[in-house]
Parts: sequence; C-alpha cells; structure tokens
Amino acid sequence: MNKIMLVVSLGVLALSGCQPAQNRIQTAGNELVLDGVWQVEDIDLGGVIDSSMMTIEFDDQGRVSGSTGCNRYTAEIDVEGDTFLVSKAASTRRLCAPSLNLQEQRFLSALNDVTHYEFNGHNALIVLDAENSQRLKLVEMTLKED
Repeated sequence: MNKIMLVVSLGVLALSGCQPAQNRIQTAGNELVLDGVWQVEDIDLGGVIDSSMMTIEFDDQGRVSGSTGCNRYTAEIDVEGDTFLVSKAASTRRLCAPSLNLQEQRFLSALNDVTHYEFNGHNALIVLDAENSQRLKLVEMTLKED
C-alpha cells in the first residue's frame, strides 16, 4: 500500500510541472512574488551537470518542489519580500550515478541555506545565503508554443 501511495504522490508531483507557462515573477506592488518553474543553472558558482535538468517550482501554497536531476523533492517555503526560508524538505531516494548524487547533495544543501534572492533583470533569479554568497542561479522555464 505504501508503494502505491509513493507512486501516486510522485505522479502528481511530475504532472504538476506540465502546467502552462504563466508569469514566473509577478509584481505585487513593489514586491516580487515567486511563481512558476525555474531551471537550476548553477550551484555555488560551480555549474551543473549538462542535461541533468534540475528544477525548482514555486507555488502559491507555500511549497517548492522539483527535480534534483535524479530524485524529486518538496519543501515548505516562507516568502516575505525578497527573503525566504526553506524548511521540511523531503526527497525520493532513487539510486543515482555518483556525480548526480554529489550534485543533488550540493543542491539540497544550498537550498537549505538560502535566505534571499535577487532578480537580475535577465530572466534569472540569483539565490543567496545569509553571507550574501550566491548559492543558486535559476533561469525561467517557458513552454514552446506550437
């Protein structure tokens, strides 16, 4: 029974990434609101493995979810202005190639340490920690229209 619930839960998470593109950052007054699906382009200024397709999706229910390139993850996020805190993270535990495992650990560690973000004006979010060090660079994902 637990395996069925896990499969159903992962299916729901996977399908949630197939929604049509919307505004990824919406302006609410002078405040930016995180929304939509973003691709992880960089972790700790060290890049990411080509074709690993790491994603992060911000929803309006105070959650983030996505792919680490091997596993799926979900967490709670508390956003206030340009600051946010990630908590209660959980992920699947598929066996991955060693390089993907290392990248996943780097990503989840960075996600756990972030405190605020900046929009660089070029379709990217720069996500920083308390020391103002860049931990993640996220680029907006858009769906191709036929």
